[in-house]
Amino acid sequence: MAITRCPVCRKKISTRATRCPHCHEDVSGDDPELASRQRSQQRKKSTAMKMQLALAMTLLVVCIGLILLETAQGKTLPSPWYIGIGLAAVIWYVVTRLRIFLSHR
Repeated sequence: MAITRCPVCRKKISTRATRCPHCHEDVSGDDPELASRQRSQQRKKSTAMKMQLALAMTLLVVCIGLILLETAQGKTLPSPWYIGIGLAAVIWYVVTRLRIFLSHR
């Protein structure tokens, strides 16, 4: 007996189970509606992660623009806030890319 995840609620269940003990959905594999629901959930998750990528990139571009604007105005060092937010955006972007990569495996 192996352990797998329920395609609906993503909780751990036995591979021999015909129904999930948590959400009571049929997991025998014969339900076409279940497969449709799984694809829909995958699309929603993928879209949400792509939106996070776009937000992280937008935030990074804005921070770079503000840093360039400050240095063009003659300041020797840009604001540490812009640098910190830019670094946070880069980390957010990298983590989200890893999540996308791991979700396609």
